[in-house]
Amino acid sequence: MNSAFLRFRLRQAGKFIREIPVIYLVILTGILLIAGIALYQFTKDLHGSLIIAGILLVFLSLIQWRRKDYHFIYLAEEKAWKVFSMDYLLLSLPVLIIISVNSFWYVSLAIIVGCISLGFIKQPFHRTKKGMNSPKWIPAEAFELRSGIRQYGGLLLILYVSAWIGLLLPFASLASLWFFTVIVSDIFRFSEPVQILCSQERPVNRFLHGKLRLNLKLFLCATIPVCAIYTLLYPEHWWFILTFLTAVSLNITLFIINKYAHYLPNTKITGGQVPITIAVISIFFPVLLPVVLFFLVKNYLAARRNLTTYLYAYNPESTSRI
Repeated sequence: MNSAFLRFRLRQAGKFIREIPVIYLVILTGILLIAGIALYQFTKDLHGSLIIAGILLVFLSLIQWRRKDYHFIYLAEEKAWKVFSMDYLLLSLPVLIIISVNSFWYVSLAIIVGCISLGFIKQPFHRTKKGMNSPKWIPAEAFELRSGIRQYGGLLLILYVSAWIGLLLPFASLASLWFFTVIVSDIFRFSEPVQILCSQERPVNRFLHGKLRLNLKLFLCATIPVCAIYTLLYPEHWWFILTFLTAVSLNITLFIINKYAHYLPNTKITGGQVPITIAVISIFFPVLLPVVLFFLVKNYLAARRNLTTYLYAYNPESTSRI
């Protein structure tokens, strides 16, 4: 069964790669090479290797907790833990190789044990529930954030609290804020109905700029206090904090712009996942930020063209012609 599953995953990976446009594939390959070199440099000492191993295992545990095929695999396979463990070992393979090359084989062994252990974590049945109430101070216009708090509120709260606790260690709180940003990205993957889109009766430019200002303000109100305390505790990292805040701001901006570049009423956004992935990685690899800016400008122009179809009546030029 394990060999058949491995072949299935390799076929899936091959199909995914074939669907990526060549130009994006070239860019993505270059980005992965840069990320691999940066990871190699960061894991040259034991402290860096342990940080990467910890971040990897936390990320994989979030996947195990949220994966949508868990119950299907659990019912279809007698030893479902083998399937889950194989998935996590495949995802961890690049990190395992790099850490092993740096001679920290015992850290690689700990990752392998962690991947196998994650396979035994049981995911509860997600019953329909109201979820966590959104704070009243979040305005109705930020409906994505309000909906995201109802859906992921518990997880977001855990990550935010861990960011404050993580101030005791260098970079730990920033890793929590990185996961926090990844969860927020999923909030902007669903398109609202046209009625909500048009409810503010704004032209395209005002609508987009207002959306960006509101969501960036709310997100930065949560992240800046943590980053400010971090800077006071580790003043030698001030340049990294500035880069980090720039990167997360670009991420939130790209999440929103990408949503409206591919907007269709009442649908889940599936386009633009390559730029989103690059943006999320760029938080810890600032060399990728120019690529994020390129996609941001490209998607901004696409979003304006796409929204004009729905908000045309509110453009000053159109009303002057009536």
